[in-house]
Amino acid sequence: MRSQSKNSMITLKNIDKDNYRECVNLSVAEEQVKFVVANAKSLAKAYVYYETAHPLAVYADGAMVGFVLYRDLQAEKNYVIDQMMTDKRYQGKGYGREAVRELFRQMRERGQFGRVCVCCCVANKAAIKFFRGFGFEQEGEEEAGEIVFGLDLVSYKCDPSK
Repeated sequence: MRSQSKNSMITLKNIDKDNYRECVNLSVAEEQVKFVVANAKSLAKAYVYYETAHPLAVYADGAMVGFVLYRDLQAEKNYVIDQMMTDKRYQGKGYGREAVRELFRQMRERGQFGRVCVCCCVANKAAIKFFRGFGFEQEGEEEAGEIVFGLDLVSYKCDPSK
């Protein structure tokens, strides 16, 4: 569960009774609020979909710096990243990129699906650029102001220089 980022150790840990309050208190920059739902709402979704949801805290050197929620979608035979955020205090340090690499490593290790998808608001150019940087490609047309992107985990090659 560890990955190196700018001399910091990135770890993904399950959200539980000991760390959920800290997760709920994480927040994004003001200009990002319109694109990212509150972590409390994502944790509620994880509770509802408890059989397939994986809410994870992102830690760097022992500090919680972000949150990821992904789910197993049996019908579509892929994983979906429902929420990905880095707290405003820790943005721009490479933690988000390293968290995604670690997430992909864990997904591949689980081996349940060979594909991962993410949905982004069309107006969220930063998120689209971020996920495209991993090789995500648009799947289908824009719908209701959102675009779905997909990535083949089987052929994904982690390039630590990016």
